Amino acid sequence: MSHQDKGALRTPVAELKELSAPILDVDIGGISRHGNAVLDLTGVMITTLLTFGWNRQQTLGGRFDDAKTATKRSLGSVVLAGSFQALMVALRGCGDLLGSLLSDHLVSLPSQSKDWLLYGRPTFAVDGSQFAVPRTSKNLAAFAAASRKAKSNYKNASDYAKAKTTQIAVSLCVHLGTGFPAFWNFGGSADSERGLLLSMLDRLPENARLVMDAYYFGFDFWNHLIDSGVTFVVRAGKNIDLLGQLSMKGKVKCRGMLVLYWPQNAIDAGHPPIVLSLVSVMVGRKKMVLVYRAAMGSGRASGLVAVS
Repeated sequence: MSHQDKGALRTPVAELKELSAPILDVDIGGISRHGNAVLDLTGVMITTLLTFGWNRQQTLGGRFDDAKTATKRSLGSVVLAGSFQALMVALRGCGDLLGSLLSDHLVSLPSQSKDWLLYGRPTFAVDGSQFAVPRTSKNLAAFAAASRKAKSNYKNASDYAKAKTTQIAVSLCVHLGTGFPAFWNFGGSADSERGLLLSMLDRLPENARLVMDAYYFGFDFWNHLIDSGVTFVVRAGKNIDLLGQLSMKGKVKCRGMLVLYWPQNAIDAGHPPIVLSLVSVMVGRKKMVLVYRAAMGSGRASGLVAVS
């Protein structure tokens, strides 16, 4: 919900307390602080979330003022940051640790919900996007593709200018049972959605299932998921022939209800193909052809890929 703490539009105190209740259970007792630190750390977390999240004010000052008022109404007489600058000083000192503790605590909550399992597995929808950020020297160094290659490696000035685009690439896993954004990873404009996802596989719960769009495919990528024990479902848009895309990178053989995918580099290296199975289902009035990998004796997880 959106937060608006002005006059008659004030969020009721009971609702504020309900929203902040999960944060009160975060264990912050182990955080080492400066001897002069007086700010309430739970208040810092709630004020930060309200400042940058549930708020419709147009300026940072206005957003902070609303957030501080709402936090005070929710927590009562605790010491809060008196200004946006003071909040940022507090976050500079312990913001990363607070964020990690809060994230770990919130991620643990869906597993206690009756909606944790979807058809027997914790299931997460995965997608990625890119967001423009200010073109500062630090952002260029951190996020621009040009920071990873010398200027001489680009064919022309136009390609180099594009590579200097400052964008953050984000990959997000949303728990489908509860709608909770559970895991995420970010990188620069040169980072791929698949690479960002692979680098956070170790954060997924056991027996996780991933539901992904058409760009999450490939021999090495799927084998990473299989070896990690992850079940996967890949959706292909109507204008994308997934088997055709795969055949451009190697051999795709259909034998009855089976599909064997074997790219040339895997053949050359002596690796076996990925064996998938075909099935057709009806979604409303639309026929959808699915390709899935069944669980095998090796313990590798099953996969499911929508191809039309």
